[in-house]
Amino acid sequence: MNKINENIKKYREINNMSQSDLAKMVNKAVTTVSAWERGVSEPNIATTCLLCDIFDVSLNEMCGYSGRAGDIQELFIKAPVYVQMAILKLLQ
Repeated sequence: MNKINENIKKYREINNMSQSDLAKMVNKAVTTVSAWERGVSEPNIATTCLLCDIFDVSLNEMCGYSGRAGDIQELFIKAPVYVQMAILKLLQ
């Protein structure tokens, strides 16, 4: 299991939410939230950003990066332009 999957469960439990509660907040099925937490699948970038807002954590924290400010920026710079544009549009 990678960090994002572990962190979805951790932050959901810290916030005393059921999988059903979280599923409703992100407009997904309970089985989808369960799959994320079990490491079967991962949320897309838009949903990950929404999860960050719900849990009031940074993208670095949600993804389990070490906290070095350059981690996300480095990944962003290495991403294809169409991915960068999609992320920027989501952040507007």
